[in-house]
Amino acid sequence: MLAMSENEEEHTDLPLPGSKIQPRGFALALRFHPEIKLERKRGHSFAASLSEYLNIDRNELESHSWSFVEPLPGDPESRLVIGVTPNSLRLEIHLPSRAQEWVEHRFQTVLDTFGTQFQTQLVLNCQATVRGTMPIDGDARTFLAGHIMQMPPERVVQSFRRPVHLIGLRFFFPPFRSGSNEPDESAENRIDWSASVRAESLLEDPTQLFLEAETDWFEPTSWNEALSRTVIDRLATTRRFLEENVRDFLQPGADVPDEP
Repeated sequence: MLAMSENEEEHTDLPLPGSKIQPRGFALALRFHPEIKLERKRGHSFAASLSEYLNIDRNELESHSWSFVEPLPGDPESRLVIGVTPNSLRLEIHLPSRAQEWVEHRFQTVLDTFGTQFQTQLVLNCQATVRGTMPIDGDARTFLAGHIMQMPPERVVQSFRRPVHLIGLRFFFPPFRSGSNEPDESAENRIDWSASVRAESLLEDPTQLFLEAETDWFEPTSWNEALSRTVIDRLATTRRFLEENVRDFLQPGADVPDEP
């Protein structure tokens, strides 16, 4: 609950100095065309291809969806999950214990294998998600309410007359073109992806701040040899956005840049 503790005066309720975002999950989701038929025989063939470089623990092959799960070292809940529907592919790693480069290589290999086996032609849109946590010296609920929202934490308890286990913020950023209204395709003036950001106290441990950035890329892309690298780069862009822009916003006393 959000309440005063005996030792509260000993805590700053701010991010620990020098702390970094600890990865908690990565995901890629692609919607493609044309649709594929989820025949059981094809599912077994795909599972066999995956097993050449993944330690698949279990799979489920239904007529409307497939799933393949690989347990990963570290946390008992750490795992890679591959989900397939007739028009989508989703790759997700929960609680990774290895560096992002390892995650990217894992994802890229699965993407290449899927594209080769099913001869998909076009990616209609792509979504990349990065989740992490950041340690707080005290209570993440007090940090968000008092330092970020500029709202006395006691007001939350008094207004709702009940304990508060989670406090959070959410932002949505649309695709964006800076400068004049004239068309300008330069990379410096165009951001062709949207972003949804969550910052909230971790429900199971309020001394941790949970962060999530989810980006969407809506421009259709041919599924060719370069596709997997393009998609992996979007995952890296999402992580940079979380680690740089979002983290900077959450730093106490962060300066607001002047308008150009």
